[in-house]
Amino acid sequence: MKYFLATLFLYFGIFGSATVTAQCNYEFQRGKALSYLPRNYFFTHTLKCNPISSNQGVKATYLMFKNRTYCFTASSKEGEAQGMVVTVYDDKQNVICSNYNENEHKFYRKMLFQCNKSGLYTVEVSFKDAKTTCGYLAVGVKY
Repeated sequence: MKYFLATLFLYFGIFGSATVTAQCNYEFQRGKALSYLPRNYFFTHTLKCNPISSNQGVKATYLMFKNRTYCFTASSKEGEAQGMVVTVYDDKQNVICSNYNENEHKFYRKMLFQCNKSGLYTVEVSFKDAKTTCGYLAVGVKY
């Protein structure tokens, strides 16, 4: 009986803790990302960021309009936008802006984009040097 209980505690100790660290409270992350949007921006979209691995990204395509400013806010499980890279591409897949400053190795939780041409833009969220791949992106627009 002792060995059975010891094995049971060992099993839950190893596998139970692995399950807890892998979980992500997406609703909490969504709420944080939305709270980072400035007051004068209207919420338009959110994007759940849960790629299988940090090497893969989550992509979404948005229709954006000329002469409007868009705000992208990121919230990661590691705090603010730590480890979360948000990149906006134009229709030719050129990088327009990113919340990650490679020179300073800094992640910004908020990024503004002034749209100069109406069209489809791809937003990609990936993770760099992150312990977990858990986060949310909120998008707002200022008319």
